[in-house]
Amino acid sequence: VVIGADNVSIDAIAGCVARVEGLSQYFTLFGKSAAGQDLLEIQVESLEPQDAATQAELAEQLVAAILQEKPVMASNLATGIIARPVVLVLLPGGPPRNPRTGKIKRVIEERHAG
Repeated sequence: VVIGADNVSIDAIAGCVARVEGLSQYFTLFGKSAAGQDLLEIQVESLEPQDAATQAELAEQLVAAILQEKPVMASNLATGIIARPVVLVLLPGGPPRNPRTGKIKRVIEERHAG
């Protein structure tokens, strides 16, 4: 998914997710728009149920890892070109799955829908 002028790959995000203890590799990237800015939202499954405070801490760790891994994104955020990435930590089984196959859709583009 392209956020600002930066191509954010599934592999790059998977590497960031792997660095945050407590998160699984089940995640979906959403390309969104917020107040005219591109926004990357990641919905990621936790390995076990977490309370809200722990979910928020894991989310912040993942945002920090992404901004470290993607310096162009960090620069675009600092200059106001893009919105800050949003991470939602979901319970195990939380990311939406294809009802027929059980697979998670890895990228969902919502900026050009409708």
